[in-house]
Amino acid sequence: MSIAFRRGAVAAAVGGLALVGVQLIGMAAAGAHVETVAGHATCLSNGAYTVAWTVTNTYASESETITATGHAPASSTLSESSFDVAANDHHQVTQTGIPAGTGSATLSVHGLWHPDNFTQDVTGTVNLSGVCSHNAATGTATAPSAANGGCVNHAVTAPSITIPAKPGVTYLTDNHVMSAGRHAVKPGTHTVVASSKTQHLVGTVHWTYHLTNTIWSCAPDTHVARPVTPTVSQAQCTGSGTQAPHLTLPDTRGITYSVSRHAPYHAGETVTVTAKSASGYTLGNLSHGWTAVGSNEARYTTTFHSAPSCLGTAGSTNHNGGSHATAASDTSSVPTSSTASSSSPSGLASTGVETSTEIAIALGLLVAGVGCLMLARRPGTTD
Repeated sequence: MSIAFRRGAVAAAVGGLALVGVQLIGMAAAGAHVETVAGHATCLSNGAYTVAWTVTNTYASESETITATGHAPASSTLSESSFDVAANDHHQVTQTGIPAGTGSATLSVHGLWHPDNFTQDVTGTVNLSGVCSHNAATGTATAPSAANGGCVNHAVTAPSITIPAKPGVTYLTDNHVMSAGRHAVKPGTHTVVASSKTQHLVGTVHWTYHLTNTIWSCAPDTHVARPVTPTVSQAQCTGSGTQAPHLTLPDTRGITYSVSRHAPYHAGETVTVTAKSASGYTLGNLSHGWTAVGSNEARYTTTFHSAPSCLGTAGSTNHNGGSHATAASDTSSVPTSSTASSSSPSGLASTGVETSTEIAIALGLLVAGVGCLMLARRPGTTD
C-alpha cells in the first residue's frame, strides 16, 4: 500500500467523522428547538366555527418569534399573524369566520429562535367534521374563575383556575381538557376555551388570565419584643437594721413577666424571672443572662448576695440575734485617784497622796538627816 493511498484513507476517515459530528450537532439542536401548534374548534349558533390555536415553544433556553405563513380556509381571519413566545411558554391565536360545512382548519407557522437563529416550520390541523350542526340547540358557557397565589391558613398557595360544572360544555386550559373544580397552575399567562359538540355556544367562549405568585411567606404579622433584665437590689445595712433584698420587674411592651416566688425575698435566695411574649409579638435577641425556653418564652435566674455584717451600726442586729448598742462611760463611782494610779509606773503602789506633797516630805527628811550628821561630827562634852 502506497504512502499516498494511506494518506488519502486517513483524510477520508477524518472527513467522515467530521460530517457525522456536524449531523449529530444538528440533530441535537433540532431536538432542543421544538414548537407545537394545536387547535380546538368551537361551534357557533350560525353554524360557523372558531378555532383557538395554541403555539408552544418547548425550548427552555431561548425565546422564539412566530410568523403565520398560511391558514385554511383562506376566507377565515387570524387574530394576529406575528408574535413572540418566551422560552418554555405558549401563545394563543384565534381563527374566526370558518364557514359551516368546512371539513378542517389549518394553521402553518415559521419559528425563529434567538439568538442562535435556529428555524422550524410547523402546521397544525383541526378536524371540523360533525362538530357543528345547524340543527343544534344554542347554549352558553359559564366563565371560569382564576386567582393569583396567596395565603390560606397561613400557608402559601399557587395560582389557580376553577372550571365550572356545565353539562355539555368542555373546557380546555392551555389546550388541555380540565375537569370541573379548582386546579393549581404555574404563574404566567393561561388561556381557557369552552366548546361543545351538542350545542351552539353563544357569548364568550375564550378567556385569558395573567396570574402571579408574589407571596412567598404567609406568616402572621408579628412585632419583636426583647426581654429586659430586672433590677436587683441586694440586702444592705441601714440605721434601723438590715434591709432585705428586692427585685423590680421591667415594663416592656408585648412581654409579660412573672417571678418564681413573691416578695419578701431573703439574702442568699435564688429566684427565676419568666418573660412570655404576648399575642402578635415574638421574642427578639436575648441579652446576657436570659435563656430561651421555646419560641415565645425566656427565663432569667438570679441569686441574692449573702447577708452583710451590720455590727457597729446603731440598732443593728448582732450575730447572736440581740441588739448591739454602744455603752456610755459612768465615772461617778470611780475615785479621782484611780486616774492618777492608772498613769503611775508599773509596780508602784498608790498612797493616795499628791505627788507635790511627797516631794516636800522627802526634802524635809533629807535636810533633817544632813543636820544630824553634822552634829555627830562636833567635839562633844562629857555628861
